[in-house]
Amino acid sequence: GKKFIKDEFGVKSKMLWLPDVFGYAASMPQILTKCGIDTFVTSKISWSEFNPMPHQTFNWRGIDGTEIFTQFIMGGYENEALGNKDKWFQTYTGQIYPNSLQYAWEHYNDKNINNEIMSTIGYGDGGGGVTEEMIQCYRRMKNGIPGTPTVNWTTAKEAVDNIKQNVKDEKLPVWSGELYLELHRGTYTSMAKNKKYNRKSELLLSSVETAAISAELLKGGTAGDFYKKDELYSLWRTVLLNQFHDIIPGSSIEDVYKDSDKDYEKVLKNGGKLLD
Repeated sequence: GKKFIKDEFGVKSKMLWLPDVFGYAASMPQILTKCGIDTFVTSKISWSEFNPMPHQTFNWRGIDGTEIFTQFIMGGYENEALGNKDKWFQTYTGQIYPNSLQYAWEHYNDKNINNEIMSTIGYGDGGGGVTEEMIQCYRRMKNGIPGTPTVNWTTAKEAVDNIKQNVKDEKLPVWSGELYLELHRGTYTSMAKNKKYNRKSELLLSSVETAAISAELLKGGTAGDFYKKDELYSLWRTVLLNQFHDIIPGSSIEDVYKDSDKDYEKVLKNGGKLLD
């Protein structure tokens, strides 16, 4: 992800932006810190069915004690289809209406240390972006409507930096361990074959890299003699593609797994050749 941002936009990203994922392992704070990431932004964890997250601005502490600044996206949206008893929920595809932003602010639990929230707006979760109506609503709300939050359009980095500045002298709450979503069930166990293929592929490609580097050190020569970067990169891209959040948790339709089976078999075959 960092490589893509660097190649496409010339920016060295220090933020992990993952609004729509079904939970996060407790090893992530350490991994992110070692990758030069100092901020984690997410959203969907707020959908938990029984035990809502107590904070939306906090330090997330991993299993080794590493902490990373974490901010939830606070966007309100009305939708009866989800079965919410009050028809409102927090989401990354928020609306820029007075009632939706008021809802987001009312459900923000860290007002005692911060008076700004981050909300993202747009039409649908397929990247539809903002509409003309949303832009007009923004222009009106930016001038201030009594009883509702004042809005200001910024980049994600600016929004997070503002919040960090607000809480710099405060004692941030800490969440230790995994961030588990109590809603999308069965994502650890569904489609076991697909999960096994993924893990076998990860281990194989790691072994290829270890063997290639060892060969370079023991036999000499140039890196390209043993470390087939382009071939490895292509195989890793396939593995990472199939870690998309509707493939690896087992929540896709049957045809997807027919495709992923072929992908993994190709990775295991070609990765095996590289290892040999």
